[in-house]
Amino acid sequence: MLTQGDPLQIIGPYRDQCGYGGHIRRLACELIGRHYDLRLLRLGWNKLVPDDQVPPELLERDGLRKAKVVLHMCLPSQVSTACSPDAIHINHTMFEATPIPSSWVDRARSLPLTLVPTENIRRIWIESGVAEDRVGVSPLGVDAEMFRPDIAPLVIVDEAGRDVADSQHRFLSVVDPGMRENVLSLCRAWLIATQGRDDAVWIVKLSGSGEEIRRLAQRCQTMQSELNRRARIAVIAEWQSDETMARLFATATCYASASRGDGWDLPMFQAAATDLTLIAPYHTAYVDYLDDDVAVLALPRHFLFRWADEPRELSAVTAQLRRNKSVDNAPTNRRKRCHARRAAT
Repeated sequence: MLTQGDPLQIIGPYRDQCGYGGHIRRLACELIGRHYDLRLLRLGWNKLVPDDQVPPELLERDGLRKAKVVLHMCLPSQVSTACSPDAIHINHTMFEATPIPSSWVDRARSLPLTLVPTENIRRIWIESGVAEDRVGVSPLGVDAEMFRPDIAPLVIVDEAGRDVADSQHRFLSVVDPGMRENVLSLCRAWLIATQGRDDAVWIVKLSGSGEEIRRLAQRCQTMQSELNRRARIAVIAEWQSDETMARLFATATCYASASRGDGWDLPMFQAAATDLTLIAPYHTAYVDYLDDDVAVLALPRHFLFRWADEPRELSAVTAQLRRNKSVDNAPTNRRKRCHARRAAT
């Protein structure tokens, strides 16, 4: 379909602080390294990453051009073929629930190919009415050279000013304040499962707007007061470079998610590559790459067609946190981490 000399256009949030942005930057750099004739057009989603975090070869290729192939790395609703009406248009996207919106079905039917990261997500498209031969799987991957267990950890202090390295059991979650990633349920589970005197700390890396983070912090503080709990929590709200994020993962011993649905969950892959114990739900994309050999599967084991019921979800997550705060270095979980790193890389 495409040779190195053919003009290629990638459209998406390649300069933004989001998962799509990071994937586009890595893909574009790889294609440029293989001498593809590439241009990039930004779709604005989020705050821009600092200019010094965008490879200069990408900035040099910013702009719209007539192309043979246009790769839209964005939501189907953002795809427009008007930029190159004679080109082959491909949408690389994902979703966390089923069915997909009817307008997305129409868009996928109008394109020769839609790419999604896992087979489970592909089935969502097909069950929603898209022909099988128009949906393919293209996993997003993880940089296992950057995210690995033998790099220097990040120095982090909790709300009381204590270094998190003082705790033997260091849980990490990388989330945004929205409902889908379910951070409030995870916070409640942590407060129920642990207390300040426990040898455990929860490191929360938040993304999103300052106002969203402020509201979330207030709700977590209210929850602490209502439950009369004072478990250790360390919050990081500032944007971090990939290199700093790799050190953040190297600081932890366990990665926990209570997501109500995910199309890929790059942080889970980064945690696996860093050799952390994984606590995860078992639905949506997780079904394709997690099992009992690589993770502690906390939530009900069925494919969720809607967001999970919070009380049931909360009790399952809490139970896993209680067990894993004391056993994340046990032989069984060491084997899980070993299997997870091999699977991720």
